[in-house]
Amino acid sequence: MTDDKHSFFNQVMGQSPTTDKVEENQVSLESNDVMGITDISTHTEQTDIPHEARRALVYLMRHGVVLASQKPKVFNLICRYVEFIRRHLSEVYLQLLLDEKTGIAFIATFESEHTSEDDLELEEGESQAEASSLITKRVLTLFDTLILLVLRKHYQERESAGEQKIIIDIERLESYLTPFLPITDHASLERKKLQARINEFKKRKLLSAVRGADDRFEITPLIRYVVSANFLQTLLEEYKSMLGKVQNGSLHDIVKDDNEDEL
Repeated sequence: MTDDKHSFFNQVMGQSPTTDKVEENQVSLESNDVMGITDISTHTEQTDIPHEARRALVYLMRHGVVLASQKPKVFNLICRYVEFIRRHLSEVYLQLLLDEKTGIAFIATFESEHTSEDDLELEEGESQAEASSLITKRVLTLFDTLILLVLRKHYQERESAGEQKIIIDIERLESYLTPFLPITDHASLERKKLQARINEFKKRKLLSAVRGADDRFEITPLIRYVVSANFLQTLLEEYKSMLGKVQNGSLHDIVKDDNEDEL
């Protein structure tokens, strides 16, 4: 796919969107999970930082993403104590990405200038960045990648039309995906499987439920940080080219759905 591969959630965790920029710095789903983080460092507890600020930090580290639309009190605390939170995260090679306008806060990794490979015992196949990171990288299947791309495209189109809350229903999502089925190992689109992937995207805060409508979902602003507009266009063109070759019978080594896609 691309060379500067960060996974979906190193994207989802990691980059600021310009109206035209993917942060799936390519499309690799990097997980937003920060595992096992339940307290703040001892020296922090000895400061005069309010208890509510520490609780907001713990929540952010546990969940990775905070949306103002879902957790307004936590989001407001993050905005209020932003310097304290950024200082603490920087001590463990993390950074806070905060967009008050769209109401989103999430954590991302950054490479430390002070950590060398000699300082860490690396597992086989593990990079220095991975060894010093609390964020687990994950990659996307081809099917997940296609879902992510069509969601981003729909978001971009509706945002350009002036909509502030971007909604999509499962039927429209199916219609977007169906033309690409020939480049996957699916002869048809199964609603049950698609619903399972939607549920996973909801867990990752890329989608959120619409009250009273089980078949409709809001695409959250987080998707702008995961897939940039430029990368979106590049990858869609790539997939359309693959699709054309499949239809012409000239593409023999088709990427299977269970293969990993780094975006």
